[in-house]
Amino acid sequence: MGETSAANEAGDDAVTEASQQSSAGQNPPASPLDRWDLALLALIGGLSGYGFYTLIQYNDSLDDRLSGALGVYLVVGAASFSVCWARRAMAARIVLTLIITALTGIVTWLVTPGNSDQTSLFLDQTARFWFFPSLPLVMFLGLVFGLVAIGQGRARWPYRDIFRTGLNLPIQWGFGLAAAGLLTGFVYLWAIALSAAGWDGLKQAFEDGWLAWPLAGVIAGLAIGLARSVNKLREAAEAIILIAAKLALPILAVFSVLFAVAILVGGIDNLQAAGSPTAILLALAILAKLIFNAVYRDGSETPGRIMRSFAWIALATLPVYATLAVYGIALRVTEYGFSPSRVIVLIVAALVAAYTLLLLLSLAGDILRPARQGWMPLVSRLNTGFAGLWFVLLLALQSPLLSPNAISTADQMARLIDGRTEAEHFDYIALRFSMGAPGRRAIGQLAEISDHPQAEYIRSHAIEVRDRTERWTGQSPQIPAEALPGEWIERIDALQPIGADEALALLEAAIARRDAAQALLCEIYASEALSAPEKDAAALELQQRVSHFMPAAYNIANRYPELAENPSVHAAAGQWVPERGACD
Repeated sequence: MGETSAANEAGDDAVTEASQQSSAGQNPPASPLDRWDLALLALIGGLSGYGFYTLIQYNDSLDDRLSGALGVYLVVGAASFSVCWARRAMAARIVLTLIITALTGIVTWLVTPGNSDQTSLFLDQTARFWFFPSLPLVMFLGLVFGLVAIGQGRARWPYRDIFRTGLNLPIQWGFGLAAAGLLTGFVYLWAIALSAAGWDGLKQAFEDGWLAWPLAGVIAGLAIGLARSVNKLREAAEAIILIAAKLALPILAVFSVLFAVAILVGGIDNLQAAGSPTAILLALAILAKLIFNAVYRDGSETPGRIMRSFAWIALATLPVYATLAVYGIALRVTEYGFSPSRVIVLIVAALVAAYTLLLLLSLAGDILRPARQGWMPLVSRLNTGFAGLWFVLLLALQSPLLSPNAISTADQMARLIDGRTEAEHFDYIALRFSMGAPGRRAIGQLAEISDHPQAEYIRSHAIEVRDRTERWTGQSPQIPAEALPGEWIERIDALQPIGADEALALLEAAIARRDAAQALLCEIYASEALSAPEKDAAALELQQRVSHFMPAAYNIANRYPELAENPSVHAAAGQWVPERGACD
């Protein structure tokens, strides 16, 4: 009876909080979760964890494309179900979970290279972009729009609801992951303690994985369910985010002005000293927008005059980042043509620039004609529209409609055919390994090309790269020796490799240095002028200084078969650094 009363009280509190939030215009929880709901979330989490463990066990026997899609089904399915499940509008929530899971799994299947493709997922730039950040963002945005539509009962997406739902999901997932990591680790510590006491069963089960993965899934499911039932957790997280954003906004405004002044005074040439100026500028622009939106929240509250002034300054300087980012990537494309990463960066930079322009229009409206209710109301409509645009665009980038691999392959092939890129400087390896299926088809076409002034050269290099199973197998055809002047070839040839006699002399010098270091270490520990901590510190310093020289010399000498039976090589194979035990 006590438990039933407590559950009813918890449900009444949740309903009361829901009605209070609804009257305030916030997105209320669908319904309070009871013990059966929590049990279901724990069950789904545990089954997903065990499924993931099973996938890991059989991963080597599965095609990469299949294992990748199955892994996404398990993770996305469990993550989506954990934040969607509720008994109100249950059918719609289950359908939403299935749609998001199927969508992400199918795209993963399409973009992941199979074993027969003889290439790595990590070399395909478009596939890498799908796994991060596209896949998490597609899942997140799809769930946000779906849950808000379910809450509204129709295809309507008020920004206030979008903001609240978009804030809740990361908090719930983050709480679930943190709880799973901490509590699973806590249980593992007990397993270690029990193993020390003579019972190894629990520790072995953890290390085998069949217990750890399901346990983590159960804990994550329970934690997410509890996080959904506690509105104060969201309120606390939102307060922390708001405080951090308000602290960051003045810093952003000050340094944005300093950066703009530095560009005006010093010009843009200095940006080239940075390794990836476009990426840095885009990151700064996106970070600035995130900070602004964290302060803006849902636009229902207007901050004070000082905070608004900092926001105006930060927004007014955003065109500097956006313009330079677009300019930088445009220069790279003009000079070297498209690559998958440049296509992606160009599209992202264009969207950032467009968003910046619309933010400036909203800023101008707020300065010239402040809204009577709310703050910069255009921003809320702008954020909703751009969130939907991002969802569509991230999927389009993995489709034939806007495939970075297809665009890059077509551009690079056109540059080779029309002579803008010489055959000697064409990147055959990137075409084969970094541009997905379009690149692999194109390298096959180049292996049969006949209507080009350098057709023979192109065919030979395309065939060599086409037949590779790894990117770095063999020598790169991009830097032919005949391209170097003869005098440089002679100077390179003059640099003969170290011989066996030199290698042996180097090794013997290393042995002498090791022996001298050993003698010095023994003197350190025999000294009466040093305290015990001082002796240990001196010994550590000595060992660090000589730790690399001995193995390097031994590895060089060990390359020569004629030195295999040399006593010095055998003497060097044991102790490489001075040790205290050798002093006894």
